[in-house]
Amino acid sequence: AGLHTKAYRYFDGTNWGDWTDSNTYNVSKNGIYKVEVRDALENTISKEFTISHIDNEKPTISLSYDDNSWSLDKTITVTASDTGAGLHSKAYRFSLDGINWSNWINSNTYSITANGTYYIGVRDMLGNSDIKSITIAYVDKIKPSVILNYDDSTWAEEITVIVNATDKESGLAVNAYRYFNGSSWSDWTSLNTYTIKTNGSYKLEVRDILNNTESISFDIT
Repeated sequence: AGLHTKAYRYFDGTNWGDWTDSNTYNVSKNGIYKVEVRDALENTISKEFTISHIDNEKPTISLSYDDNSWSLDKTITVTASDTGAGLHSKAYRFSLDGINWSNWINSNTYSITANGTYYIGVRDMLGNSDIKSITIAYVDKIKPSVILNYDDSTWAEEITVIVNATDKESGLAVNAYRYFNGSSWSDWTSLNTYTIKTNGSYKLEVRDILNNTESISFDIT
């Protein structure tokens, strides 16, 4: 009798489709499927088949970094997995804004040198990808803020310079101050006062815990 003009229909795991003349059937997810074929006299045969290697799932991503202490930089570590096709050999890329991206690379770590929000993309072997973001808040590359107080308006045998310094990020070092007397630097000290007995040009430096340092020059006349 020959095949029917619409000889094929397919079962998607829930419902049968209409009879069709197409002998191809696109499957987009894993599962158990059936196909039925009929001839012109409505004699039919059916076959069942299982699809198990379709992967359209995004990788799973988690991000971590040391957020318990201040430092000059941070390292983001990406932990990713993919239960389907597996991660791509170059699975990772990074962005500062979620729009402009680095090239795909094989390293799952990313060095950060400034606070802000960063974006990490991960892909699997088939190009399924996902994006996660993370906000970094404990990078400190900012110098301390320094204000000098002293009275150089009247004559005196000596002048005491008072250094008012603050650091809003990692904080001032224990020994945060040192002074230059015109020929040599003092050792670092916790004293924020400096007594001067000779006119001349002087310097001082103030540092924070991470050695970010501010330097100020001043003249005593």
